[in-house]
Amino acid sequence: MKHLKRISEDGSSMASKAISKMLGFSFQITPLANSVIPIKKIPFLVGEEAMGITLGMYISFSGDLVGHIVLLLGTESALSLSDMLLERAVGGTKSLEAEELDALMEIHNVISGFFIGAISDHYGMDVQLTSPVSVMDTGPAILDEILVNLSLESDDTLVIETTFSQAADHGGPVRGYYLILPNLTSIKKMFGQL
Repeated sequence: MKHLKRISEDGSSMASKAISKMLGFSFQITPLANSVIPIKKIPFLVGEEAMGITLGMYISFSGDLVGHIVLLLGTESALSLSDMLLERAVGGTKSLEAEELDALMEIHNVISGFFIGAISDHYGMDVQLTSPVSVMDTGPAILDEILVNLSLESDDTLVIETTFSQAADHGGPVRGYYLILPNLTSIKKMFGQL
């Protein structure tokens, strides 16, 4: 598990620097907790928040490791994160339209790239990302939809509970959940070292 902690810290640190440079202001991604859990327990992981999850974004990776990275956000988290990214006043984003989804997808793409980069560096493997996809729904149904779409082979997922924040006061940190879902072969390659 110490390897997962180092991977999440390295990926978050590098992504924070890259996104801050891209946005022109300080943007921080902070991993709060790391765990390996059965996929069927994901709804219990987010607990009551599962009812508020309305946005899921996933991106696939391939190469020496194969699988998917999923970001789950609640409604308020997605709106607040959009405020940050689009430099709006707190509460300025009222709905998730094309502009907001594009901004969230871009950030997810960048963060996923650095997480995968940290994994690649740690294990000395070649891994590439595909184009991201977003799914919108309400409550636990979104988890089911994402998991069905991904046709998962594995029973386990790596979970990185994360917050997003700005240096300036912008309504406090926004919580999200990153799920790293390797296939069975990749789990065998990785889990022996986690």
